[in-house]
Amino acid sequence: MFYLLPSVFNLLLCFVIILLYLLVYFWNKTSYSFFKNLGLPYEEPKFLIGSLRNYPFISKNKHQFYFVEEIYKKHADKTYVGMFKYRKPMLMIRDPVICNQVFTRYFEYFRNRPGPPVDINKNPLSNHLINMHGDQWKVVHSKLTPAFTPSKLKNMFDDIQECVMNLSDFLHNEIKINDEIEVIDLFSQFDLKVAGKCILGLNSAVLNNPNSKYNRIFKSLFKPTLTSKSKQILKFLFPQYSKHVETKNISRETYSFLNSILRDAVAFRETRSTKRHDFLKLLTDIHAAELSTDVGSNVSKDSLTESIILSNLFVFLTTGYESTSSTIASVLYELALNQDVQQKVRQEVEENMTQWSYNSLSNLL
Repeated sequence: MFYLLPSVFNLLLCFVIILLYLLVYFWNKTSYSFFKNLGLPYEEPKFLIGSLRNYPFISKNKHQFYFVEEIYKKHADKTYVGMFKYRKPMLMIRDPVICNQVFTRYFEYFRNRPGPPVDINKNPLSNHLINMHGDQWKVVHSKLTPAFTPSKLKNMFDDIQECVMNLSDFLHNEIKINDEIEVIDLFSQFDLKVAGKCILGLNSAVLNNPNSKYNRIFKSLFKPTLTSKSKQILKFLFPQYSKHVETKNISRETYSFLNSILRDAVAFRETRSTKRHDFLKLLTDIHAAELSTDVGSNVSKDSLTESIILSNLFVFLTTGYESTSSTIASVLYELALNQDVQQKVRQEVEENMTQWSYNSLSNLL
């Protein structure tokens, strides 16, 4: 009898495993029939991972947009095509007319970004536009939009010019010492300098000190750990249970450092008579105006809170960090390979930039 126990246990274990597999399989099949039930064309998903195969242990060095591009080209004869991110159905619109309607006439129905909800108590710097939904997004978006009008961007030109001149001086000195320069890291630091200057009014020395804590902290933001990736997958697979697997977007050290920078910048601006036409000034002016109109504790639910201000300052500081450096590095690489194009670009710049000004730069667009 005792010899039968292991075999019985093994049979039960096999039965449980098979049962769980079948439950997960049919659970996924039910989700993956979404577009089929609607009679819409779609990219056939893979078990558990869906249509995009750019996740840990599956495709380490290939970005998800390459898979999106493959689906886009594969269904070139379609107006739109469905696909799945894990179990979540997503619709790719290929028709320019429909795209225009989505971004204009019917935008109120599409303004929420996909993804699991974010707990701002666990991620204090996540209370920004990217994570906002519904009327809150609409209200905050309308308040921040004036910061990006042509006149406001023109006011930032002198700050950007100063950063460019610093970059030029740095490159002239660097090529005397080194034959090669890592441009992705260089332009990541350059983006930090421009963003810090135009958004917070910071005069950082990131170009001359690539190993500074400022550089190290921002670089760590774009290197997620295996644990955070795994939790992110679970949140997409089981969004209804996402609050139990909440992932902190940044470490405690990173949060403390960034929070200190942002708070110091806000406090400095509020206590000094410094006049700057940057993003921080817009936020502090709105905040001050709202405080003057709110009576006592009757703070409007549409007011810009300290959490919203710090979070949006944070997201605008970090948004272009990796994308800008990668784009510039790709452009420089292509120009190096195509000398004729490089010469043409140089000629156009010399012809239109007779003097360094916002208007001259606009002529190149």
